[in-house]
Amino acid sequence: MEEKLRILKMVEEGKLTAEQAVELLKALEGTAPEQETTDSAESFYEETHAVPENIPYENKMLRIIVDSSAGDKVNIQLPVKIIRQMLMVTGKLPIKTEELEGIDLEELTSSILECIDNETLGNIIEVSSSDGTTVRIFIG
Repeated sequence: MEEKLRILKMVEEGKLTAEQAVELLKALEGTAPEQETTDSAESFYEETHAVPENIPYENKMLRIIVDSSAGDKVNIQLPVKIIRQMLMVTGKLPIKTEELEGIDLEELTSSILECIDNETLGNIIEVSSSDGTTVRIFIG
């Protein structure tokens, strides 16, 4: 539901046309909502990494997991089919950029599109900072 509201807000702000919003809303049908994690990023990754191989690639999820040294945890799951359309339309990931401080977002966006185009599974980026914060972006 949150994704639909976000898309409608983007139309209201003039960031998307009505036609673009319709395409994104159609792609959202039948997708799972974001999931919160209560475990560390490491244990969550281990639990979710074992995705059955027989699932079609477009039904896989792009996952962004941030586990900060302050104890904050972020777990974003977005369907691959929506991410590709959203990146093609907006050129941006639908996430707060302060969570990815120090990461070249243009390069990351390009890498994600390349992975999706090649139907790549696994880690796209994995970063551990000196303060103990970890960021993991992967498709699974």
